Amino acid sequence: MTAVADSESPESEREAGAPPRRPIPAAPQLDETTLIPMVVRPTVRQEHRPQPAPPTERRAVLAVAAVATMLSVGAYVYFSRRHLVLALKDSYSHLEIGRRVVTGPTPGIAQLGGVWLPLPHVLQMPFAWNSTLYTSGLSGSLVSMGCFVAAAVLIYRTVRIFSPDRVWPGIIAASVFMANPNVLYLQSTAMDEMPFYACTLAAVYFLVRWADTGRPTGLLAAGLASMAAMLCRYEAWFLACVYVLCVALISRKLGYRGRDARGLALIPTVFGLLSAASGWVFYNWAIFGSPLNFLTGEGSSAQQMAHRTDPEIGSITTTLHAYGIAVTANLGMVMVAVAIAALGAFLLHERLSARSLPITGLLLLPAFHIASIERGQFPIGVPQINGDLDNLRFGLAPILPAALLIGCLAARWPRRWPALPVTVTAVVLIAALSTTTFARNEVVIAAEARNANTYLELQAQTADVLVHQTGGPILMNGYGNEKVLFPVLQRTIYEGSKTKTTNLWLNDLKDPAENGIQVVVMRFTGPTPDDVYHALYKSPILADRYRLSFQNGQYLVYVRK
Repeated sequence: MTAVADSESPESEREAGAPPRRPIPAAPQLDETTLIPMVVRPTVRQEHRPQPAPPTERRAVLAVAAVATMLSVGAYVYFSRRHLVLALKDSYSHLEIGRRVVTGPTPGIAQLGGVWLPLPHVLQMPFAWNSTLYTSGLSGSLVSMGCFVAAAVLIYRTVRIFSPDRVWPGIIAASVFMANPNVLYLQSTAMDEMPFYACTLAAVYFLVRWADTGRPTGLLAAGLASMAAMLCRYEAWFLACVYVLCVALISRKLGYRGRDARGLALIPTVFGLLSAASGWVFYNWAIFGSPLNFLTGEGSSAQQMAHRTDPEIGSITTTLHAYGIAVTANLGMVMVAVAIAALGAFLLHERLSARSLPITGLLLLPAFHIASIERGQFPIGVPQINGDLDNLRFGLAPILPAALLIGCLAARWPRRWPALPVTVTAVVLIAALSTTTFARNEVVIAAEARNANTYLELQAQTADVLVHQTGGPILMNGYGNEKVLFPVLQRTIYEGSKTKTTNLWLNDLKDPAENGIQVVVMRFTGPTPDDVYHALYKSPILADRYRLSFQNGQYLVYVRK
């Protein structure tokens, strides 16, 4: 019975001459690409490259993170003992913004201001409420230090894509970044470079990973990382456009055509470029009444550079000379030479492959800086041209592509060479270069900070008077007086002190005594007199209600009679 039943299949029962039935196809096996719309599905089969054992990779990542953490803490202690953590003038601005949002006379989102981009200050907010963390600068340093560790790990992981079966090229690349003395100084401060570096490297890593594997799961992450970088520094707005172009080119190289390639390019465009730019423009319009306040408002680059006549402005040769000096001073001549050789090897071997394009795009960051300096959008100062040190940190940005390129060069090293001796030798040489820089006191951004300490001496003197010899609410301009404002931020009414219904600044500027102001601080010179000086100096209100308590070569401090 069983044999007969088995033989009586539907095939045997169909009528003679009837067309054969088509077999029902088996259900397809689902994987992560099946769940993604067709617009983001690869049209070419990708090569599966060997991957390292997960435990080995985890141990290596943890080792890089641990070394980066130890270097980070050690550098903070080193520069803190030399009173350089709070030496750069802009570090005061960053710390003050982070604290004003959470505490002070008028806390709230409007205190983020409209010129400095908000993300570094938002990251500081969990620490800025604490007076000890704020006054020591640690509320900003903790953010930079965390981003430093993240950046080192991202450099390692990006190079591992180019060296999937060897760990040591990634370790060498991370060492180039971690051991740089100027990187170690900046990560000890509240400056916004480290958050920008970490977010930029995250965008590059996810783009390289997508280009290498063909799997689009990292493309959205790259767009979000680009958005975060755009909320750290304005250079990232340029790089966001570069990333969109990279995605379009990578899509073509991966075999996408037409609508699919355009759809992929929309991901970093919408989630990266447009989200950050439109959000910041809307914020400036809502808070300050002008969508372009960050370009033209008080404290903007346009306002600061309006009357400057730096020799770099309008001269591309002078700009190239100045920027070249800054890059060499930050990275060192040896590292610059090795990076140039690594670039040549990278271009020769990769031949503009899909995975090489994000790193190649990162090489355009110095070009953006050079163009901006030449057009007078921000200054740079080197002794050979300007006679001083100013904004040398712009020359540090090439450390990002340099570290990645040197790691990729190490990945091309002959496999017959033992890995451990090569790694140890390279790391020792990198450490020796770093140690020599520290020993010779040639950390150039720290030298700029020491100069700033001298320049801000009168501000520090005035701040000390306010802390120890005055009490009660203070009326003072914030812009241009950052170091004076820093220790007395909690009791100061400044040009951004506003509520939804009242402009405290304008009210107090008209009649400070009537509004309970106990101390009036005005800058009468260096570089220009401030708003308080113009509004109140020699006014009857000041003469009748206040007396001069302190004066130095830059400031006048009046207290209530």
